[in-house]
Amino acid sequence: MKFLIQHNTHYRYSRPVILGPQDLRFYPREDGSLRVINFQLNIAPAPLGRNDHQDLEGNRVTQVWFENETDHFDIQLNMQVETLRHNAFDFILEPEAEILPINHVEDFIITQGYLERIEIDDTVTAFATELARSVNNNTLDFLNALNQKLFTDYNPIHRDSGVPQSPAHTLQTRHGAC
Repeated sequence: MKFLIQHNTHYRYSRPVILGPQDLRFYPREDGSLRVINFQLNIAPAPLGRNDHQDLEGNRVTQVWFENETDHFDIQLNMQVETLRHNAFDFILEPEAEILPINHVEDFIITQGYLERIEIDDTVTAFATELARSVNNNTLDFLNALNQKLFTDYNPIHRDSGVPQSPAHTLQTRHGAC
């Protein structure tokens, strides 16, 4: 299956600023299940320099830097990707990942920075706990149930500005933006 993805990010500043170096992570990771057919990243104002490289986790990073003041920063992305996996479930979970909560062994140490807990609202914990119980804490069933619940019970909205919306607010209002 092929997907055409278009993404635009616009920043506007009330007065001219000097942009520091920017690390942009828009290029998807290619593997046995995904192939990038076309990738085009347009940046305004035009950067003084641009460097594409890989970070420590193997992700492609586009680093750009600027020299002049600007009142805006725009990123326009156009890409076409092809998924090569016909069955989304053609994998086997590690035994310690089959039942929630997942027991994070040392093999997952690289993800620890992403797993550090911030203050979590009790309604979010209750929501996740109830959903997990409804599927006997089975990890894959939980992810499928969560996906289905978000699709059927919550409405996507478009937000151009503001602070990130909290998960508790999303649960309360039943709408949110990706």
